[in-house]
Amino acid sequence: MAACKPEKIEKELPVDIKESKLVLLSIFPEIAFSGSTLDISWYSENIDFLSFYIKTGNSDWQIAADGIEAGTGLIHLTMPNWFEKGELLTIKLSGGGKEVIRENIKTENLILPKSIEIVKIVPEEAIAGDTLGVYFLSENISVLTIELRDSQDDLLLIRNAMPSTGFLQFPLPDFFNRGEQLSLKISGDGESDIIENILTKNALWIETVRYPSLQSINGMAKVHPDWEDIWLKRKSEKEILALSSVCTHSGCRIDLFSTGDHFYCSCHGSKFSSDGLVLNGPANEPLKTYKCEWVADEKFRLIY
Repeated sequence: MAACKPEKIEKELPVDIKESKLVLLSIFPEIAFSGSTLDISWYSENIDFLSFYIKTGNSDWQIAADGIEAGTGLIHLTMPNWFEKGELLTIKLSGGGKEVIRENIKTENLILPKSIEIVKIVPEEAIAGDTLGVYFLSENISVLTIELRDSQDDLLLIRNAMPSTGFLQFPLPDFFNRGEQLSLKISGDGESDIIENILTKNALWIETVRYPSLQSINGMAKVHPDWEDIWLKRKSEKEILALSSVCTHSGCRIDLFSTGDHFYCSCHGSKFSSDGLVLNGPANEPLKTYKCEWVADEKFRLIY
């Protein structure tokens, strides 16, 4: 009877498994300041990507950074904008089945200087029915409030704005009382800046089809805004000269002479050319002029 030969058992060689490693090297600064950054440096082996988490007190973990390449590195973690008094921060690094936790990091609220500055307004005068633009600067302000008030401190407009916006435009009322002055105030978080004594002007739309004399060059016409008559002279296709009807000598009303080539004052005999220049005293200053803008074909805007 033949002897049984024992089966040959091949021994399995151990697989070379590389162990992963994760070490938190340092945290700088040692105190976490609100709204600032915390610098975290680490060292890792055999880990592809890392995730960073933070939490305060008994709150849940919040992802601060994810999918960060491992190896040796440094990351700047942004801290919350505000910490409760005595609150402690916890940081966790995880990846490749490993995690490292650093607890009891002290927190402190960083009080940043706040400021608001109105740089300028455009235009410098508020024109009724138009818009007023304001350029401003702000630092560390959460929400801005813009207020527009009249001479009696009555509120005309109020609007909130994000502080990152450096320019805002808002509509103006359709009409201002004579001599009205406005104030513009921007405020937020206890800080404010204000521009006062903003002059106001009204606007009158001039359509020359309503004034036959203005259809031709050098033609004259009189319009009647709210508190003062204004004389208009067609200088060219796109230009109208607007002249005050108030004599510069003593404030009497002037009128257009019958020949239509000059103005005269019946109070003291002053004469002015149709362009408003002094021809005869006692007045020694030309007539006041107003801005009259060409808008489109046969349409102008008189600002007074």
